[in-house]
Amino acid sequence: MAAALKLVYFPVQARGEAIRMCLAYGKVPYQEVAPTAYFGCSWREGAKNKTPFGGLPIIEADGKVISQSGSCVRYCAALADLIPSDTIEAAQCDAIFEYSQDLSTLNPIVNVFRGDVFAQKKEEYFSTFPTALERLTKQLKGPFFLGEKPSYCDFGIYHVLSNARYLSPTCLDAHDSIKLFMKSVEALDGVKEYLEQRPTPVEIGVNPRLQ
Repeated sequence: MAAALKLVYFPVQARGEAIRMCLAYGKVPYQEVAPTAYFGCSWREGAKNKTPFGGLPIIEADGKVISQSGSCVRYCAALADLIPSDTIEAAQCDAIFEYSQDLSTLNPIVNVFRGDVFAQKKEEYFSTFPTALERLTKQLKGPFFLGEKPSYCDFGIYHVLSNARYLSPTCLDAHDSIKLFMKSVEALDGVKEYLEQRPTPVEIGVNPRLQ
């Protein structure tokens, strides 16, 4: 019997998104809980210090806590059969996912920064983004990164590129293979339904929030 899962995270599209997509793909039932409700206090009032390493997301599985976003993703990927059985492919999958983590400095640009700071951070990010896309294109076997079957790394990369499109809707247009990859992820059973119902970031750079 599957563990009773709780995902503790903020209502943003950031480090929890690949976790949500893994669970959606695997049709794994879970409860999402806000940090204040889970810890009984706000983040500033001390919830941060109640996490194992001072950060979110965390997953509670049958009363046991898993922390660090990569560990949470891999745990959920195992439940959803999204980890390659071949050890070399599993390592390649992990490397691609870790690259998505390298690119995740985009998260606060979409979800937090405003005004001049937002403009500066966005410009800095997109100054190196074309290089990142070139690197991703070389690794993409198609339609997913390891070929015909999706793996958890696909959700890590999809999240980053989805956030990039919020900021620059045409930023992927020069890469047909990347656009096919995005469409392939969006068509996956379970993921399709999740993406259709998730809130949309609005007023990015001004008053960022989900709507």
